[in-house]
Amino acid sequence: MDGQVLQEVSWMGFDKLAFFDAIGYQPHPGQMKLHLATARYRILACGSRWGKSTAASREAMAAMMKPDSLGWVVGPTYDLASIVFREIMYGWLKARPDFVEDYSETRGYMRLINGAECYAKSADNPASLLGRGLDWLIPDECALMQERVWQEFLQARLIEKKGWAMFTSTPKGKGWFYQLFLRGKDAEQADYYSQEGATWENPIVDKEALLKNKPNWTKRYWDQEVLGHFIEESGAVFRNIRGDHLSGDFQEPSKGHSYVAGVDLAKHQDWTVITVLDETGHVVCWERLDQGTGWPTQKMRIASTSAKYNGATCYVDSSGVGDPIVDDLGAMGVPVMPVPTAQQKTQLIDALVVAMDNNKITYPEIPVLLNELEIFEHEKTGTGRDKYGAPSGMHDDAVISLALAWRGVVGEQEWFIPTKGFG
Repeated sequence: MDGQVLQEVSWMGFDKLAFFDAIGYQPHPGQMKLHLATARYRILACGSRWGKSTAASREAMAAMMKPDSLGWVVGPTYDLASIVFREIMYGWLKARPDFVEDYSETRGYMRLINGAECYAKSADNPASLLGRGLDWLIPDECALMQERVWQEFLQARLIEKKGWAMFTSTPKGKGWFYQLFLRGKDAEQADYYSQEGATWENPIVDKEALLKNKPNWTKRYWDQEVLGHFIEESGAVFRNIRGDHLSGDFQEPSKGHSYVAGVDLAKHQDWTVITVLDETGHVVCWERLDQGTGWPTQKMRIASTSAKYNGATCYVDSSGVGDPIVDDLGAMGVPVMPVPTAQQKTQLIDALVVAMDNNKITYPEIPVLLNELEIFEHEKTGTGRDKYGAPSGMHDDAVISLALAWRGVVGEQEWFIPTKGFG
């Protein structure tokens, strides 16, 4: 392309790999494999930081070498669509700013001097996806989109010009994106090509550092965000509840030992549960107060348990009615740490799962706790967020109490929030 005017480039003789070289893009082997695929629909399901956005943006830049072509980058939200769009925009501005006729990051729009155009679009308003026929389309993080966005709005945009689509996403459950991925694995589906890959296929990612940090993540998070595997959207959260963790008995306090207590508060429909852990992560004391127990009695029981176990710090659910209870306990001289469980439930449970997966918690046979751990569920919301809890009509007070106690064992500085650790 040395100095050659863009309009004079023959699209039919266009060499994509030579173009990549000209703009300074050197794809890693996994990306190269994707770029060499010729199927009309390419599906890329890889771990975080694999380089999906970079590969998609460079494929879009190559597509824009076709005069008067039109392409969209579509995300679940405009902010997500903007990630790939910005890579396209700044890719052109860095490599060949003389080819750029007009662009606006705010409007999500770019036009080259050969008439090729690119837009960033959001799937949260499907009606905005109606319009002209497209030469190319990149639905990014499409596992977070509704299937109807593709089926009813985007697919039709490719019919007129026989355009291509590149679907990129970290796997999120086994929904429509998973079904699309399976098509690309079917040898009889010639129009579809699917590719997966772990995060460390990107050479700039330190594989050894990832493996070293593996114990800090839940198995679900590791499998999905690092290995790039599709996992079920819902299901049991804790594993080996009886075999690996059921051990020992309740214990009286020992002089010189430190303890922490997790307290999940309730008054009418649920139960208040107090869980005491020692320094090794063993449950030495567990108590569930009867439904309807008044606040004065509950506060006295919490205070007496703390005093008995060498002044154990109580990590107390401060959500809702818990905030004034925390204040009252503090006024009574109880070492107390408020935890807004309603806002931090996902982090609390993820940290507990990591601890359980790494055999850091043991407990005597507590039927209520064992039952709650066994039925505790995970699911993905419509926006792709993790949601934890007991099945409808069941309870998770004992699980939350244990999670709060573990929060106390690991301490303020060392409390690891897996969902913020990577990706």
